[in-house]
Amino acid sequence: MDQDLIDQAVERMRGQRFSEALPLLRRAIDLDPSLWNAWYMAGQCCRFLNDIDGAIAHLTRAAELRADQAPVFLALGIAFQLRA
Repeated sequence: MDQDLIDQAVERMRGQRFSEALPLLRRAIDLDPSLWNAWYMAGQCCRFLNDIDGAIAHLTRAAELRADQAPVFLALGIAFQLRA
């Protein structure tokens, strides 16, 4: 079920419907908090919804879960720049 939620969220993100994707990603995270990619995509949704603090929180958790994913750190850096 987690993957179904993520797939649905990805489709919405492709259509720039971030406010629709975010609840799906949060539900996936509730079901499995180890899904680093759900944390990452939720962070990106928050960023595009101008919730920079939410973006930083989600992206920080994604980075903690998968420190080998450069895109997570790039997105996190951008979020910190946007907050400044």
